[in-house]
Amino acid sequence: MIATCAVRRIPYTWVRQTKPGGVILATVGSWPYGTGLAKVSVNDDGTAEGRIIGRSSFMQARSQAAASVAGNLSARTAYPDSERRTELSPLMLEE
Repeated sequence: MIATCAVRRIPYTWVRQTKPGGVILATVGSWPYGTGLAKVSVNDDGTAEGRIIGRSSFMQARSQAAASVAGNLSARTAYPDSERRTELSPLMLEE
């Protein structure tokens, strides 16, 4: 998986969605821009490990932004598996 946005930490949701032996590449680090390219390999037991392999800079994911656009989205990343209702139908994307 290649993330084209920066995060403060690799979300466990990404680890779960990657097959064992798969690799996650993502920019992680300080703000306002990420500073390091992390290469993380997913293990058979559902854990992941890796290291920073170089420099990288992508804009931060909206939920990772220092100043959220609407509410404290950063706090919500602590519970990435939670569900939230949407006010709009996803069918609007078809229009």
